[in-house]
Amino acid sequence: MKAIWPYILPLPVERRKFNNVFKAVFGSKAALEVLKRSSPNKRIYQKELISELGFSNKTVIGALKKLVLAGILEEGMERRGENGKTVWTKWYMPTFQGKWLALLLQPTENLSRDEAREIVTELFTLYMKHIAKLCADYGIEPEIFKSAMNKAFKET
Repeated sequence: MKAIWPYILPLPVERRKFNNVFKAVFGSKAALEVLKRSSPNKRIYQKELISELGFSNKTVIGALKKLVLAGILEEGMERRGENGKTVWTKWYMPTFQGKWLALLLQPTENLSRDEAREIVTELFTLYMKHIAKLCADYGIEPEIFKSAMNKAFKET
């Protein structure tokens, strides 16, 4: 088997929101390029995206609006100094869900050890909370997951 990145992508449960996320992210190349340039803990600026992406202003702004409406990016305004003047600049930053979509589009070799540890810890915690609820809801013994995890570590 080829090496794979064992990725968990948290998605909305509600079908309409689920569809909106997929349309917003995978419905246009511009949206994918925006997410490729985003970072979980760093703002990206509309003006810079427009100048870097090679799409029309309308296309970039449309992609950004769709990503905000789908809950993948949050937006805001900040005052910045440019050429001795103070201007208002629009920024975007991934939401909790947007962070995982942005990381999905990043090359894994770009992750530092600390970032990888943070991602794995956060994803494992999120996943295990949902597994625990499923176990409780369906009367599944949680020990089967403990033994599966132990087996996976022994096999690596």
